[in-house]
Amino acid sequence: MAEALLRLDLPHRIDLAIELLAPGKAPLAIAEAVATVGQREPEHLNGRLVEPLLGLLGSDDPFLSAGAATALAAFRDAGVVTRLGTLAGNAAQPIQQRLAAVDALALNSERRDVVGELIELLSSSEPAVVSRVVESLQSVSRVDYRRDVEAWRVWWDAKEQLTDADWLRDRLDLAVRQNQSLRTELNGWRKRHETTHAVTSERIAVLLRQVYQLSPQQARDALLRQWLADDLEAYRLGAMRLVREQVSEGKPPGDEVRRAIMDCFSDPSAPVRTAALQIIGGLQVPADAPEVLRLLISENDPIARQTALRVLGRLGNPVALESLIAEIGAPDTPTDCVREAAIALGVLYSAAKVDSASVKTAIEPLRSRFSAAAADDVRLKEALLSAMAQIGEPAFAPEFDAYLSSEWPELVLAAIRGIEVIGATDQLDRLMAHLSHADARVRQLACIAVGKLGSEPAHLEALVGRLNPDVEVNEGVRDAAWASFRVLLNKQKSTDRPHWISRLSHRPDRQIALYEELIAKLAASGNGGGETLNEARRDLADVLLSQSRFAEAFPHVQELWRASESGEPATRRVAGLNLVRAGMGGERLDRVRALIESVCGAVDSDEGFRQQMTDIVLARFETEDAAERSSLVTLAGELAGVSPDCFAADWSERLGKVVERLADAPQPVP
Repeated sequence: MAEALLRLDLPHRIDLAIELLAPGKAPLAIAEAVATVGQREPEHLNGRLVEPLLGLLGSDDPFLSAGAATALAAFRDAGVVTRLGTLAGNAAQPIQQRLAAVDALALNSERRDVVGELIELLSSSEPAVVSRVVESLQSVSRVDYRRDVEAWRVWWDAKEQLTDADWLRDRLDLAVRQNQSLRTELNGWRKRHETTHAVTSERIAVLLRQVYQLSPQQARDALLRQWLADDLEAYRLGAMRLVREQVSEGKPPGDEVRRAIMDCFSDPSAPVRTAALQIIGGLQVPADAPEVLRLLISENDPIARQTALRVLGRLGNPVALESLIAEIGAPDTPTDCVREAAIALGVLYSAAKVDSASVKTAIEPLRSRFSAAAADDVRLKEALLSAMAQIGEPAFAPEFDAYLSSEWPELVLAAIRGIEVIGATDQLDRLMAHLSHADARVRQLACIAVGKLGSEPAHLEALVGRLNPDVEVNEGVRDAAWASFRVLLNKQKSTDRPHWISRLSHRPDRQIALYEELIAKLAASGNGGGETLNEARRDLADVLLSQSRFAEAFPHVQELWRASESGEPATRRVAGLNLVRAGMGGERLDRVRALIESVCGAVDSDEGFRQQMTDIVLARFETEDAAERSSLVTLAGELAGVSPDCFAADWSERLGKVVERLADAPQPVP
């Protein structure tokens, strides 16, 4: 109303305004109107208003005095600066009016004439005026000369020589620095407020927990509902924390508490809405998706909106697909929200039953947003490319192909997943190249993809290197390579498998497992396994014997011994020696003599065979195990009865030394 009065195109408007500035009328309203209109439309001000406004300075009402000062500062002419200076320096005027005049001058400190008036007022005989002037000058100068009048005059002499342009630049620089200082101070206050708020909220949460735990079980849900509806945000958040803790322990809230949490979806506090969403997401009830979707329509807080999108993925309800796709496709959607929507979309496609029509509607928004994403926004690109991989549409093949060679491992991982899902076997060479990638995650996923898509010996060859700990230091990669190696091995012909199993010499335990599987499969086949079965048994026997697993090797070398009956003499001799080696290493030493005599009687021996037989048999006596002494003495006695024709020429001499050593050995303590 007062502002409208000043803008009226009527001759008596100023008279009316002056009348209203009188005590008991509306002086503060008019003063405020003068200040506002003067800032925006100074042409509506009139110099006749200055005198009554000067009279209001120093009023007993501090608000009225400050309003008059602000109004006077809006005048750019009418000699206001000079009149304020005169008033401030007039010893006959009340001190409060004089100080208010100084304050009014200070409001226009960017003006050179105002600063000049303040400098002149330093000569005042009134200490209070000088102090107020010094305070004003300190705020406009960035120096602090206190009450050193001469220092202030020297400072002013330098400033007074500035051109108008330089003076304005100086004032602008001062304003910028003051703004920075105020901003720093504001940030400090904000941080202190946030710290105090956090501490207070934590204390409230602790107290709520204590009250909750001390309350009877049957009263606890009512307490939660009461706190969830409380006007104080800290109470609502404290109740949310209690519920969230229970959910994490596998204790879902009751129906009434759950409904109260859902009601918080419309809470005015974004942190409360976010906490409610987190709880609903933790419960993972698909039927809650429509409620979350309703919140999403009007949610503007970035954290709460991202949480809602994330929760829609966790709920696993396909009803959210359309909204998630729209979120990704909208050009003005913030990147963090697009990222969460893409992640949720991928989760839904991988976990829920989605019809083909819905799949098609996601293709173009994903591809468009992916191509529009900044090249260095790896987190967004990863989320979008991962969603494409989880959907697994061949239409995304160009993106998978392009980013299989990305410099960012996260994008390479997503591309590999996509290639694996769509079955792009034409990319196998590039996948195998990634088996030596610098990032272990890429190597591991490449191993898995090669195992799924590969089939050729070259693909097996590529995995062999990743199985060797001297080559691949990461255990996760080796495990992935092993799983894929087994898958590809089963795709090879049975006749080729022994060769590939033999390549695992650095892992005899895995060799043994694979040989045993192959032998069992061949033995159960209709043709009896043929030479491949014998080859696998020979290889397995060699590995077992090299690992001193004689008892496990014995059945296999026994089968090889039987199979060698119709074979070449050399093969028969090798089989016989292995049979003796397995028997000598086992625990059944009582049957060793019969075994040796059986082998010697069934082969065409030569000096080399007899020498090997001698070395194999006598090696058993090299043990220092005192517990076996009695058995070894018995065995030596049995061997003395075997025909010397089975052994080398120095057999009797070497066996005699063994017997002597056994006789001289200390007896075991009973």
